[in-house]
Amino acid sequence: MVPVPYILSVRRGFGATRLRPDEASGRRGFGATRLPDSASVDYAGPVNQPNANPIREALDADTASWARRHLAADIVGWLTTVAADGRLQSTPISFLWTGEFILLFSKPNTPKLRNIAAHPQVSFNLNSDEYADHYLVIEGTAAVDPTVAPSDVHPAYAAKYHGPLAHWEMDQAQTAREFSVPVVITPTRIRAS
Repeated sequence: MVPVPYILSVRRGFGATRLRPDEASGRRGFGATRLPDSASVDYAGPVNQPNANPIREALDADTASWARRHLAADIVGWLTTVAADGRLQSTPISFLWTGEFILLFSKPNTPKLRNIAAHPQVSFNLNSDEYADHYLVIEGTAAVDPTVAPSDVHPAYAAKYHGPLAHWEMDQAQTAREFSVPVVITPTRIRAS
């Protein structure tokens, strides 16, 4: 992959300001430029700095506090995949944000998995607030990852879903057997406010 600078868009209304890393000082980040409190954060593309994590940087912005809280606390998000005929298919999913990627578990042989195998580009979003003043959309690449521990023994996933599974009257071990296919979504773009 050829390294290119990442772009972070700061939006107010319909306008956008594009900021690039402060190359003159050699620092990561944006020099003296401060993100406005009411702006949304939009990251797209790879980063040209080997130790930087632009997705984490975007989520660490002051304007992304709603997104951080809801990535950690929301029980259900929406995954959109592309079917073989080109139709978009959105599905509610249980998920875990690891700080680097989104982890979900699927039943085997589902349309969602067939869609991901054919078209790994996906979109994940959380329900916004009532007026969409706060939202989160993560675009990325999804792939089955058989190296991930089952959901009932994955410490963070099991902890997050202990209460919800009890609410749904679902057994953790049985759920792990039924939803046995781990899928990892690696973010390539994030929009949050």
